[in-house]
Amino acid sequence: MFCQNKCIPGASMADKVRVDPEAIALEQARREAEEAQRREEEETQCAEEEERKRLALAEAEEEQRRQQEAEEAKRKQQEEEEAQRKQEAERRERERLEQEQRLKRKAALDEFYQRYGFDGVNQPRKGGACQVLKTNVTYPLHQAAELGNEQLVEYLLQEGAQVNQMNSSKLTAAQVAKKKDKGGSHVEVLRLLGQAAKAPSGGA
Repeated sequence: MFCQNKCIPGASMADKVRVDPEAIALEQARREAEEAQRREEEETQCAEEEERKRLALAEAEEEQRRQQEAEEAKRKQQEEEEAQRKQEAERRERERLEQEQRLKRKAALDEFYQRYGFDGVNQPRKGGACQVLKTNVTYPLHQAAELGNEQLVEYLLQEGAQVNQMNSSKLTAAQVAKKKDKGGSHVEVLRLLGQAAKAPSGGA
């Protein structure tokens, strides 16, 4: 009933704890390889994330630049349009004032022509004549200068009156005004006629 074989102490334990160094080395190498692969994947992911962030930032900066350029272009266009509107408004206002001035000048000259018997700015008016006396010829500019009316003189000059035209007495409008001047009564008329005579178009 009793075991006849002699037991060898420790034989079974030695079999259980026997270690294979090669297997341990392989396992360690596998784990190191997995760790290295994991670190490489993490680094790749980090690099990819950094690249995505960089691209996103670059895209945002590019979009901001485009928006700024668009806003600047829009601002310049608005300024140009505003300047054009202002210029157009100023042009229309000038034209309105010039038209108003032309109508005012025409009305004043028409009344002057009718009152003193003239047919136009450089059309002479002939006075009565007899067999002894020669015909008396004068012009609108001479008449206005004689009256000392600087406004009419200015209007006539603007309409193209010939400043050096002589009347039948061989006098220019300025000479007529000078003869009629009393204490500076015709000084403004003389100034206007003097300026017109110096201008390139002031010849007869």
